[in-house]
Amino acid sequence: MKRTVPDGFDAPNSKRGKVTVGPVAGEEVLEGPLLVRKFVAGLKKKVKGNIEKRDMHVNEPQLFMESELELYDELTGFKEVATQPECFGTLTQMGAEELLVQLLTHSNTDIVCAVVDVLKELTDPALVDEAEVALGVHQKLASLNIHKHLLSTLDRLLDGAGEDEREGAYSVLGIIENLLETLPGHLDTVDRSTFKYLVSVLFRTIVTPGGFNELKGYAAELIAALIESQKVLLEQMHKITVDKQGLKIGAEKDQLNLIFCLLQSLSHYLKNREGVSEDEAEYIENLYDALCAAMLRKENQQAFEDAMGVKLLLMLILPAKKKKKGKATDAAAKAQKNLQHVLKHSSLRLLMHALQGNKRSAKTFVQNDGLGILFGFLMMMLKGRPEDEQNVLEGHCVGLLYELVKYVDGELLYRIVAKFREDTFQKTDRLVEVFVKSRDRLAAFESETAHKKRHVRDEFLPTAEEEEAERLAAGGLLLRQLSAVLARVAVNDSVKDGVLAHARAQFQLEKLPFGEVLLYLDLFLEENLGGPDESFLKETREKLIAHASQLDQREKKAAE
Repeated sequence: MKRTVPDGFDAPNSKRGKVTVGPVAGEEVLEGPLLVRKFVAGLKKKVKGNIEKRDMHVNEPQLFMESELELYDELTGFKEVATQPECFGTLTQMGAEELLVQLLTHSNTDIVCAVVDVLKELTDPALVDEAEVALGVHQKLASLNIHKHLLSTLDRLLDGAGEDEREGAYSVLGIIENLLETLPGHLDTVDRSTFKYLVSVLFRTIVTPGGFNELKGYAAELIAALIESQKVLLEQMHKITVDKQGLKIGAEKDQLNLIFCLLQSLSHYLKNREGVSEDEAEYIENLYDALCAAMLRKENQQAFEDAMGVKLLLMLILPAKKKKKGKATDAAAKAQKNLQHVLKHSSLRLLMHALQGNKRSAKTFVQNDGLGILFGFLMMMLKGRPEDEQNVLEGHCVGLLYELVKYVDGELLYRIVAKFREDTFQKTDRLVEVFVKSRDRLAAFESETAHKKRHVRDEFLPTAEEEEAERLAAGGLLLRQLSAVLARVAVNDSVKDGVLAHARAQFQLEKLPFGEVLLYLDLFLEENLGGPDESFLKETREKLIAHASQLDQREKKAAE
């Protein structure tokens, strides 16, 4: 219900800033539990007065509006309680949480927005860091099924057209985010209907027509967090659909499954390349993060392919067509460059996840001219960017290449092999360069690890599992995948002095034995025994040994 202010009454100040309780002449300054008690008692008094006035004058709002203003002011000042997190136990003792949840149903939306602001302040995760007792308020709100009340409030505020309602809706999402951070497992106890409703509201928000806004940004952030933390959502994304009526199970006509919703939100940037703010760039990254997390499930990969996700990402990577306009300002040019960087690199990252273990998407990638884009990334040197960013880019390229050479065959595989021969083996040289660089990174990691083990106490060292994960990230995984790619390409090259001969010559120039490729291939195979990649790696290894032997014989014969 929208608030109507009768003549003769001033509306509450819509700028809900923090109110400081300062000393007044002759008045005792309260702090700690006494201050909290004063605020809770004051709030209860104003709530009671407002209820009484409303009951007495149901059809005469001008007669209860003054009590409404007093309640609003009391709520605005109540945020001062957030400065006393060590005394939050008093809030719970006095039933403040129940009172605030009750006020979320108030018919005056200004009151509701004020309550939402209070709850956002009280659930700030920083307060829990400051005083552990503050977590009790979060736990109490969760026990009151706060999410159900928040979602009803969110729907109500989204129906409103005013700026205050939009700010209130934004704050509701902030409360949900706060509780996700401080009570990461609490959603497991929320009833399924409430959880489904939460998912529905968030996804309907991001697919709302129009450009970016703060609500979409917050919704995307929460979606990414939920997909990573809620197994049930991850498993159901491909068959949960969203429409105007909410959330339903089953991919019915004219409804969007959650994978499609995320891709639809990204498709906005096919035509809108005017540049983005930092907040919008973060929103886009969250959409990509959500999709990357979703690709852990084969069913979601299938839904991604069905929604033409591979084709969309390849289009997003390509630069936008330049429009005939005047020269852009420095700020506009920077914003456009920022958007293009986010779209290109995040699309490449998502493609790597989408193609992992996915033969159908690997073929789609090659058939839609993805090789030109991929090798453009592989040959790219990021000037003025951190070295770590270059390493990540190379890792994504090699990871994609590994999935491609593993799954495509026939004419599509020949296209890949031909890329490594063209331009006098430039791309083969680049793979060898990345191999040498990754080998150096891994050697530096091993040296540093050995130093730590000599000088750092055992309890401060990473576990064996953590150390192995760090080793893979420091170049170990890249070397394994590089070896598989080089081997697969080499054994499928029918040219006499082709990729294998050239790669071996490059290794000799780097004073490295080509046998290191076989060494890392053996490691990769050993780690994948019994896994889906075993047969591919075993076949590639055997063919590499055979081809290398044939090359040795030819070189020996030529030398004679």
